[in-house]
Amino acid sequence: MNALPSVQIVGLVDQEKSLAAHVRSMGLQAPFYDSVEHLLAERTVDAAFICTPAFTHYPLAKQFVEQNVHVFVEKPLAESLESAAKMCELVKGQPVVHAVGYMKGHYPLYQQARQLVQSGLLGKVSVFRSTLYLSQVFAPKRGWVYDPKRSGGGIVANATCHLLFLLYWLFGELRAVYARTRSLHSEQVEDAAMALLEFDNGVVGTLDTSWSVPGYPVEQTEIFVQGSGGVLELDDTRLRLYLNQDAGEYKKGWTTWHRAEADTAVFDLSPQYGGEGYHNEDADFIQACQRHEQPLVSWNDGLQVQKMIDALYRAAAEGHLRL
Repeated sequence: MNALPSVQIVGLVDQEKSLAAHVRSMGLQAPFYDSVEHLLAERTVDAAFICTPAFTHYPLAKQFVEQNVHVFVEKPLAESLESAAKMCELVKGQPVVHAVGYMKGHYPLYQQARQLVQSGLLGKVSVFRSTLYLSQVFAPKRGWVYDPKRSGGGIVANATCHLLFLLYWLFGELRAVYARTRSLHSEQVEDAAMALLEFDNGVVGTLDTSWSVPGYPVEQTEIFVQGSGGVLELDDTRLRLYLNQDAGEYKKGWTTWHRAEADTAVFDLSPQYGGEGYHNEDADFIQACQRHEQPLVSWNDGLQVQKMIDALYRAAAEGHLRL
């Protein structure tokens, strides 16, 4: 936030008061409060960033929306589809700007991939395959992330939601799903999931994900899209397009773009993973607040992803699920 010239941090809130000294040691000099009520009573707040556990998103968002404060909330939108739907009800007809932190929608490479798919350049898109891997869980862990009542689930709710967002962004709303989940190390949540997804536009594909795979210290996403006119391969660092024949400015064969070529962020706190995405989503939200318009990724988009998360879990429990 401090890297954006039009932003002033007027307050930080956490129930753990001892964190005040910690954040000051990081150079953050804004006043520290132990509740949203205390913050709103003492400071004028235009916008709030809610970066707390998923089960707290709805009650915190409700406090801010009722005061007409614009709200950015981290992903997933909530810990359940019910809570996510209630959040979207909060802002219906309200002049409140709302965004959710699916920062991969702010990667220039993924934005370009979406444009290529939606332009029809690949012809009739028929199938895809997708993966998301992370090296995070290799033994039972404690904390809210591993408590499904507070986090909403395991790998699917907490990390694979990023991949589900990208699939929704590329192909639209989900029609049906067959899924299986596995707990490899965790006691209450899944560590891996496999799914066959069908979208309303007829596109069918696979999803394979786990946070218990060695060799992925940084979350890695890959998507392969096949159409009648060619194929698209994309991940967090590279986009490759293969066309069966020349099409406009694009030649037959392979065309490749690398992240460094597309990155336009003026500030990157995390070069190894998603720094430009985080910066771009923050800048997009602040600009939307200033212009009183909805940002690139709104709570309504977050609700669609929440529906996909919920559908995958229900399918894993019940088998094939047609929505």
